[in-house]
Amino acid sequence: MLRKTIFVELVDYTPLPPKEILEICAAGSSSISYCQSKAQALENMCTKSHTLIVSNAPNPDLFATTTAKNPKTVAVLYTKLTMKEYCASLGTDGLHLVDHIVAAWEHSGMGIHYLRITLQKIIRGDYLGIEKYLLPCTDIQSLGIANSSQKEAACETVAHFAHQKLIGPATCTKIRGICEELLLNAIYDAFYATAKSDKRQVPSRKEGRAIAKKAQPYLYYACDGQSFAVSVRDPFGQLNKKVFFQYLAKLTAKPYAQSLIDSKKEGAGLGLMKVLFGVHSIVATVLADKVTEVSALLHLDIKASNAGNIGKGISFFTVPDSQPQKIGGIKLR
Repeated sequence: MLRKTIFVELVDYTPLPPKEILEICAAGSSSISYCQSKAQALENMCTKSHTLIVSNAPNPDLFATTTAKNPKTVAVLYTKLTMKEYCASLGTDGLHLVDHIVAAWEHSGMGIHYLRITLQKIIRGDYLGIEKYLLPCTDIQSLGIANSSQKEAACETVAHFAHQKLIGPATCTKIRGICEELLLNAIYDAFYATAKSDKRQVPSRKEGRAIAKKAQPYLYYACDGQSFAVSVRDPFGQLNKKVFFQYLAKLTAKPYAQSLIDSKKEGAGLGLMKVLFGVHSIVATVLADKVTEVSALLHLDIKASNAGNIGKGISFFTVPDSQPQKIGGIKLR
């Protein structure tokens, strides 16, 4: 889908990459504009077409105003701020106005790489798949989960794969935990979110359950030597953007976040918090009532932190209803 892309660079924040790089990132847009104020951005917006707003400033007023003018706006924040800093700047109300927060890591040009991937997924309408974040020709492994009892074996398989890639034991353990949380969300929380009208009590995650073929989640994982990626895809499409960002923002509220994790035993929101604790980026893609994919990305040469005191990437791709056939070229299971 061609989109009008508007880059808004405000003072007092780390500048956006040079224009020649931004043009590569936004290649395929119907038009590209460069602005240095909210007023200029509004002048360049079209109320009838889809618009991408990319800014270096966590300014909630900018995102609120542009979204109000055109509800089809997709907002991207490109920043060097830590997670704690950009959450504080955006505030609770402003955070859900942003669709993507790209951490501007300078290491190996990783920040620019992620900005390009984010924009190209939106512009091309090609959403699903961890392969987009990895080097070309990286082999993607996959596992289908037909019964909750297969979860442990699947997690061990991924951890063993990571070990074979000469990844250290601590990181392998972390990867195993990420797989477990993502699978628990898909096997239990996403499935029972579709049965709210039944008024039945959602069983514990410790209870076993067989999974009908049409409801099976799929686990994908790969490593290109620089990054390790793992994702879980379910056929329910129940993840909500506002709730997604709200839970992840709680990560910055230490010691509250740690006490919540220590005391709360189960839950999809808790699972997302645990995942983000140990990764550099988390990416959610949702086609309502049809598919959800949550991907966790670890960069092996950048130290991850178990708090909100480093830049972390957070993305939520909402697949338009008119584009179900263009989800990574992969048939929905």
